[in-house]
Amino acid sequence: MVAFLAVISITTISISPALTQDRDYLWKKVQECTINQKPKKDPSPCKYVDLTNNYAIVYDHASEYLLIPTVKITGIEDPKIWDSKNNPYYPSFWYFAWNETLKYVPNKTPKQLGLAVNSKYSRGQDQLHIHMSCINKKVSDQLEKLAKSQKITTKWPDINTPNFENPNNTNDKYRVKILSNFGLQVNPFALVKDYTDSKYSIDEQSIALVRRNPKEFYILNSVRTWLEIRNLHSL
Repeated sequence: MVAFLAVISITTISISPALTQDRDYLWKKVQECTINQKPKKDPSPCKYVDLTNNYAIVYDHASEYLLIPTVKITGIEDPKIWDSKNNPYYPSFWYFAWNETLKYVPNKTPKQLGLAVNSKYSRGQDQLHIHMSCINKKVSDQLEKLAKSQKITTKWPDINTPNFENPNNTNDKYRVKILSNFGLQVNPFALVKDYTDSKYSIDEQSIALVRRNPKEFYILNSVRTWLEIRNLHSL
């Protein structure tokens, strides 16, 4: 693993072997959940379906959960997720994912929880899914250390951070800023796109969100790398 992987990693989910063959597996799954929820009030095979806010919660059988929109959104490159005017609930998927993580990931403090979305080139499914899982304490400790030394602020810098599995490798690089106003109308997709648009294509971006304290989050971004929370969690 390289670069951002050392900080927050997420693998392609492992709900079923079909995932390796069918890139629409998740989309078909949430459609089934939605159909079951409407007449039967039964979200299966999902854990939960919110018909008002257009998302479902799925357990991936690998100690993490996913928030998946019940409307067709391919991934981070889909323009619909930046269009808050015509799709007012899309910016809220991160907010909903955070609240659901507090419910579904047990026995963890908020600072131990994280959310992430992979780039187009680092995923196995073509339906947007936000990974909901844990982060390693050494990650949150490193982020806090950098914030206290003012190497992380409310602006987007490029900063070097050691690879957590190989501390002697100082070439790994990611971008991180403090997000002080996270809520229903804050769209991390748009924040990353606005910053990277002149430098990189949005489909190359990976994004993660980690809580710092009750009022602030860290938003992390890297290019083309595979965010794998699984490497860092302890469920």
